[in-house]
Amino acid sequence: MTVGRILTNEMYTGVMIQSRRRKVSYKSKVIIDTPESEWYRVEDTHEAIIDRATFEAVQRGFKLRTRTDGTGETHPDVRLPHIDTEGKTSIQNLKTFDSQ
Repeated sequence: MTVGRILTNEMYTGVMIQSRRRKVSYKSKVIIDTPESEWYRVEDTHEAIIDRATFEAVQRGFKLRTRTDGTGETHPDVRLPHIDTEGKTSIQNLKTFDSQ
């Protein structure tokens, strides 16, 4: 289990999510992703490894990340999320989110 997987998988916040993918037919091996509106979510099915506030703060941080613009240089607003020992999630001098 890696830190990256914990920070991107909502299952680690105590939420059980089902029906993310489905088979086209029982005869076929083709699997398709279902829209998020069709997922089944059940809150608090198990103990959370990461609290919800920290998870949401990191997701906002990941949305700020972009790829290069084709010239090999990254956009100046690209920041990586950082969680310090005091429980605050910051995105390298851009914004600070309180995860408590």
